[in-house]
Amino acid sequence: MGEEGDYMQHAVFWSDVNSLRRHYPGQVMRVSSQPPCQWHRKHPGESIARRKVSVCNCVFARRSYVFERTFRYFAVLKTDCILTAKLKILLAIIVLELAALGSWFYQRSTDMPANASVGENYFTLTDTAGIDRIILGKNTFKLSNGEWQLNEHYQADKPLLRELFMLLRKVEVQQLITGAEGESLRKDLETQGQTVELWRGNQQVLSFKVFGIKGNAYAIAKDGKAPAALYIPGYSLNIYEALTLPEGEWRNKNLVSTGWLGIRSLRIRYSETPDQNIDIRRDNEFYKVAGVQQLDSAMLYRYIESYRGFRVYSFVDNPSLRDSLRRLIPFCEMEIETLNGNSGINIYTSRSGMYGITQPANELVRLEPRYFARFLVRRKDFER
Repeated sequence: MGEEGDYMQHAVFWSDVNSLRRHYPGQVMRVSSQPPCQWHRKHPGESIARRKVSVCNCVFARRSYVFERTFRYFAVLKTDCILTAKLKILLAIIVLELAALGSWFYQRSTDMPANASVGENYFTLTDTAGIDRIILGKNTFKLSNGEWQLNEHYQADKPLLRELFMLLRKVEVQQLITGAEGESLRKDLETQGQTVELWRGNQQVLSFKVFGIKGNAYAIAKDGKAPAALYIPGYSLNIYEALTLPEGEWRNKNLVSTGWLGIRSLRIRYSETPDQNIDIRRDNEFYKVAGVQQLDSAMLYRYIESYRGFRVYSFVDNPSLRDSLRRLIPFCEMEIETLNGNSGINIYTSRSGMYGITQPANELVRLEPRYFARFLVRRKDFER
């Protein structure tokens, strides 16, 4: 090949390089801008044959470098294309899931009656102000002179009513029950469901029926189209159990609500250890404990003050159990004389728990042993 052939090779090579630069300017910039004949100008005395060899080596080296860079570029481009395709697939999946979720919410909003929506109206008490009448099945509560009366005979348990209001503010609809299961629940609610009503004067605030099956609570609003499963977020309590407590659970459980200077006398008689009986009386200056010479006045003060919360666990409507206990000798008998009147309780212990029979009302009550133990002191406890 002659001199003319050498320069033809140079022209072809630089035509390829310039073409790549125009199309992929960021990928082949490392190719030297010096023409391959630069070596010939530096060595003008070399023979034509040597020049031919040098030109061929130079062209081959530069073309190899260009081809290597071009291959790397297309490899990166292929990887980018694969990642772009995966991102497109992922975005398509996310869009489909969002569309399905939106369709589900739309279906729920169309199926659910307006007055049975989550956290509203028929199952949730949004405002407790002014509520003066509550109906829970057979139990009716009325607010009179700031005091809640239960079934027009008893004082209602204020702490328990506060818990009831709190639960009704938090109860929510978990789901609506439709189809054959919903129709079956509707029949159960109509025949066995307990009525729940709350009134503010002559305005009915809530009205629905509630029923429990297998630990779950279901309710249907007065004008509802389908039964609803109810739950209380963050609580394991079944709302049905709270709304269907018997009368004895709703009664005021305080037998005595007075403390220092409000108690005139207090007597405890133990059937098995009469030497530890307690007889506390208040004279003009202080209380005295019979049989105790060195009185621990601080201990006596704390004990008398504990009667500000002398409570039973619940009232039990079980005449047969009450009559059977009355035939037994009580564990102890307590008599409490206060400025507001006298009261007493006979305490019985058995395998089924601790019970008491109040005096003079002769009512059966259930006692919580760990709580009630604070009142069952002995004479020696007051000795200093």
